[in-house]
Amino acid sequence: MSVTADQIQAFAPEFAATPDAQIDLYLALAADFVDASVFGATAATALTLWVCHALTVTTGGEAGAAGSAQASRKVGDVSVTYASGQSQATGTPVWLQGSSYGRMYLQLARRFVGTFRAVG
Repeated sequence: MSVTADQIQAFAPEFAATPDAQIDLYLALAADFVDASVFGATAATALTLWVCHALTVTTGGEAGAAGSAQASRKVGDVSVTYASGQSQATGTPVWLQGSSYGRMYLQLARRFVGTFRAVG
């Protein structure tokens, strides 16, 4: 399940300028979230999607959606608080819904492990 920074940048050209060292860090972190024995032949795809998602939500890519670090917003007298943790309706970690890559990762993961539930 070897994935390289070059492969991440080829899959997601928006990370072409992202330093390889940063991508390598996310690849190392992803190893804790992508178990090759669960994902089988699609483990490299799962790893790629997880890394692209993590890069997106931490570098401000398409992170304006749910799952961004912003918990609330106030404009004038109107304020909105965003959900955090996991969706009560689906049990899906909200963080993974914060980018198209995270949603693809969830779609792939559900084929192997069912619906995600928060631990603890």
